[in-house]
Amino acid sequence: CSAKTSEGFRLHKKVVKHIYSVPTLTECERLCSGQDTFVCHTYSYRYSPASRDNCLLCDRPINRLDYYVDIEPDRDYDIYSMADDVQVCRQLTPGDNTRGTSSTSATALPDPRNAQCFFRAIDSTRFYKSIVRDSLTVRTVGECEMECIKSIKFTCRAFAYRYGHQKHSGIIDNCQLSDWPVRDMDKERHLILDPAFDIFERASYGHGCEIQPIVDNKHNKKSVCYLGYGSPAKLLTAAIKKVITVPSELECKRECTRFRDTTPFKCYSFSYGSRKNTLNCEMSDLDQTELKSNLHYASTGDRDFWLFAWNPFDYTCRDKVTTVGGAGGRANNNRRMDIFKETGMQRLYSV
Repeated sequence: CSAKTSEGFRLHKKVVKHIYSVPTLTECERLCSGQDTFVCHTYSYRYSPASRDNCLLCDRPINRLDYYVDIEPDRDYDIYSMADDVQVCRQLTPGDNTRGTSSTSATALPDPRNAQCFFRAIDSTRFYKSIVRDSLTVRTVGECEMECIKSIKFTCRAFAYRYGHQKHSGIIDNCQLSDWPVRDMDKERHLILDPAFDIFERASYGHGCEIQPIVDNKHNKKSVCYLGYGSPAKLLTAAIKKVITVPSELECKRECTRFRDTTPFKCYSFSYGSRKNTLNCEMSDLDQTELKSNLHYASTGDRDFWLFAWNPFDYTCRDKVTTVGGAGGRANNNRRMDIFKETGMQRLYSV
């Protein structure tokens, strides 16, 4: 039904029509092919099992997307294009499935190598340290493959495995994991000739080759989850797209989520002030990675204002910060408060 067209890229939020949290790549494809309100031509999917909002749907074919504006680099995502005849996908039902010809065999990466999760891509070669995301010692090549599939801190796209014992001057670990697609690796800068190693490339991210995310049986409803700035701050005029009046911080969060999920305006951050007789909920379409200090938001000595950004990475997150009564009163009720910082800065946690 679909084929991978861009590896290590995601759709920009301005071209995304709908966002879903799904457990598998196959489910994201199914949502794309089954859309009734628009024709879904393209989708991008984040493989990390701990992520949410990981399925982004778009109504533009891949050849109508501007690679400079409509897509952005993200090693945790790939972009897929639907087949021209989406009715073919809808006609496939579970009753049509037979061994070797199931509907999932046509899903994403229509390649004969899809029967396996990995295939050997380069012989007698290992990774240079600059592209190694994790290095460990395992007993078999199958164990190294499973470590790649199970990785949750990054999307593992390839691994290098050493057969046999370590040589006197060789590297200690026999399993190297990388988030680089093999096709993007430069043999001069990223690869080292080593007769003891072979490099294996990811052939499939579905069909049993992906780890299921944590299932939250207690809270099936999408929770309200935002990262707080940690000290008084508010959005600046240049970043504010919508302003409303709400009775509480929690209601401001809910309204931001509602706008993002049900309207063309995608709210990803907001600042809230506790003065309820004012327009105290200021919303922006800038996400956590786009907010820049003194350009989009600023710290303030007025403890009435607090800044939040949507957290798309924690699949099981809760509403971690709440307000209590009193003028400007605020407490976290013994819950953790996540602090977001600008890209490249360390994330801090306070209790």
